[in-house]
Amino acid sequence: MDKIILTAFALFFGAIYFYMSGQPTPIENPPAALAKGPTLVYFGTRDCPACRSFVRSGGLRQMEDFARANRITFLVKEIDSLRDLRKDGAFGEFTSAWRATAGKSGRFAVPSFAFVRDGAIIDAEAGNWHGILRKAAEDIKG
Repeated sequence: MDKIILTAFALFFGAIYFYMSGQPTPIENPPAALAKGPTLVYFGTRDCPACRSFVRSGGLRQMEDFARANRITFLVKEIDSLRDLRKDGAFGEFTSAWRATAGKSGRFAVPSFAFVRDGAIIDAEAGNWHGILRKAAEDIKG
């Protein structure tokens, strides 16, 4: 009987998570740059090896090219240190967007990427910039 109850709870909460993960996540007090239209945002730190690798390998340039070709705003938000990621106001006016991105991706890590439309996170990825471009391309196609 206990296994049945535990299984029912797991299925119930799994269904809620599955439903919510596909829903836009509103950004609390979004900055004006994220309030309207589609936007891609890159969050990183200057001392992060994975962030530096992403930039060095051309990932940042490819995201810029994709955004330009699809008339999407592209923003780069970098701070100095990984140690500052959890600090209040770490990303200035974009801190609430950073926290929503970390929550949506399920990871408090950089590099992180968000696809935002009208002040809500449509999708977010930590480390997977190809995934965020796929999601943006799907959204653009309608």
